[in-house]
Amino acid sequence: MKRDTLARTSADAGISLLTFAVVCFAPLTVGAPLTWEGPFALGAVLGVLLLLRRRVPGTVLALSALVLLVYRTTGLYESGWAWPLAPALLTACAAKRYAVTAITVFVHLAFAVFGEIVFFSTSVPESVLRAGTEALWLGLPLALVTIRRQNAQRRAQQEALREQERRALLAEQRVEISRDVHDVVAHTLAVVGVHLSVAADALCADPDGPGVDVDAARAALDTAREARGAAMAELKAFVGDLRGVPQRGLTEIEALLDAARQAGLGVEVGRNGDLAAVSAAQSLAAYQVVREAVTNTLRHSGADRLTVRLTADGDELRVEISDDGAAASPVVPGHGLTGMRERVAAIGGSVEWESGDGFTVRAVLPLGAGGSAA
Repeated sequence: MKRDTLARTSADAGISLLTFAVVCFAPLTVGAPLTWEGPFALGAVLGVLLLLRRRVPGTVLALSALVLLVYRTTGLYESGWAWPLAPALLTACAAKRYAVTAITVFVHLAFAVFGEIVFFSTSVPESVLRAGTEALWLGLPLALVTIRRQNAQRRAQQEALREQERRALLAEQRVEISRDVHDVVAHTLAVVGVHLSVAADALCADPDGPGVDVDAARAALDTAREARGAAMAELKAFVGDLRGVPQRGLTEIEALLDAARQAGLGVEVGRNGDLAAVSAAQSLAAYQVVREAVTNTLRHSGADRLTVRLTADGDELRVEISDDGAAASPVVPGHGLTGMRERVAAIGGSVEWESGDGFTVRAVLPLGAGGSAA
């Protein structure tokens, strides 16, 4: 902060000294004498005023314009009607003091024409020529300010656009993370819930009676604990995905189905076609579809059997998961089914589901849409 303040102060002092020097010695170019009450006094006044240009740019320009008019009309200064105001004019324009800037330019250019004729008996053509020169002196800094402001606005717009894109990307990433966390947690809770129910059923009889099945309860609790451990491993893998570690795919589907078997489901799997040629993006999407379908079966349907079919046929991968449980009709999709549809749609695929004699999910994923082989 102190360094910036020192830099601004040094720049202001340099501009003031340069203005003083130019205003003092410019009359020599037209053969006018250098006097203390003329060029030196005007240069000193304009230089001192410029020290305040950042605080009160409009006031500095107005006072500088008034002083210059007095010196020019009284003959104390004979070099220019407008160009000595260039630094003050530049600052006022940059500070958006457009009214005082426009008035100053108009008045001084008018005096550059008519003042020369009235006060110095200059011919009309020569007065117009001098006014054109003065206009050039004023137009150059104004053009520089305009270009600088346009560039600044363009940079600001580009930065705003980049910020919008960044926010949109973050929003998409948050949605994707929420889907993945939902899938992992929901699937694990479904598996654990089933086994806790089994354990509770095994222990619900009279503790002293023959109906208690401690071994079954222990096995169910062990399976629930294993599901919890698998969920922790999957969450770690998910964090690894965020860090760039390869994501899950078709090869991990068997682990999902093993968990379903341990939960008491009879699982049938069918694989057809060259599944090894499925790209990473499609492989991940297929895994997520199967995981969500298995989770829904465990949580909602009360099914006894689950069938999974994976078919790579031509330019598409078809995934079908069906169970024989009781499904609600019509099906109201929750976060899981909605997230599954969004994931598949993101790679150009489609998902549909239906309930009838059980619940069936069908997904069609286009092949060859990017990613490496799974």
